[in-house]
Amino acid sequence: MDISPDKALFYHLISRIIERIGDHAVRIAESAQPVMDVEIDKKILTELKKASTMSLEIVGQSLASFFNGEIKQANKNIESLSSVESICEEIHNMAFKQETMVAISVSYIAESIRRTGEYAADISENVINYLVQKEQTVRK
Repeated sequence: MDISPDKALFYHLISRIIERIGDHAVRIAESAQPVMDVEIDKKILTELKKASTMSLEIVGQSLASFFNGEIKQANKNIESLSSVESICEEIHNMAFKQETMVAISVSYIAESIRRTGEYAADISENVINYLVQKEQTVRK
């Protein structure tokens, strides 16, 4: 395949992280199903959409930094995770004021959105590690 063992390991690590992101997409769908026909506070929905959009942007940018080998973008991706975490914490707090079924579903969704962002940051961390290791190998 004409790739080094280091690069093959790197691809393997990234593919495992992408698989975990997919697992959280399934959890979000499963958690949303019980509350599809339930009235949910518009503020919660707005914050869920905001956190989801931000988390998916980090995923996209992390994959772009992976394919383009951009350390600066990878660092920026990691730094942007704190915003997603803050919004998800706010969602958890708002969810506790809802009826039990809604609170549980919304909390699971927010947790999976947060984990998706964290996994995206893991991709960026792996990009940084790989590129630094690659640069050190070139210098030797």
